[in-house]
Amino acid sequence: MQFKVKEIPTKGLHRDRVFAQKIIEECPITYEHYITPGKDYLKYNALGVGFGWLLPIYKFSKKLEEYNTTAEEAARPAQIKEKFGTLRYYLNWTTDEINDWMGECEAECSKRCEYCGGTDRVQPTGGWVKNLCVNCRGKRQK
Repeated sequence: MQFKVKEIPTKGLHRDRVFAQKIIEECPITYEHYITPGKDYLKYNALGVGFGWLLPIYKFSKKLEEYNTTAEEAARPAQIKEKFGTLRYYLNWTTDEINDWMGECEAECSKRCEYCGGTDRVQPTGGWVKNLCVNCRGKRQK
């Protein structure tokens, strides 16, 4: 099932969950261990990061899925999380090529607001570090 980014809601409570579910569905080899029959993925964001970082993760996941279709053993995420305002994506095993793709994904996320994906003056916040744009930083401080 291919989807266009335009099909992902840009507003709303569950937009991150919808996008994460589509990533998991489009990359079934890579996210096989995330798929449980009968489980409702809209109850939570299975990928564990904000909406703004899901597009770079989607791009990386598609490359990884293509790689996994011919690999003897699939490279799968062991953990995906935000730490100190940056993306951390840990795999069960990797290659130099996959590390390069992962580095590109992490670098792109470091330039994006974790909440909205915006790129306007993105910088880490104080306290619990989140990488936010000027608009989301302002909303968070209110």
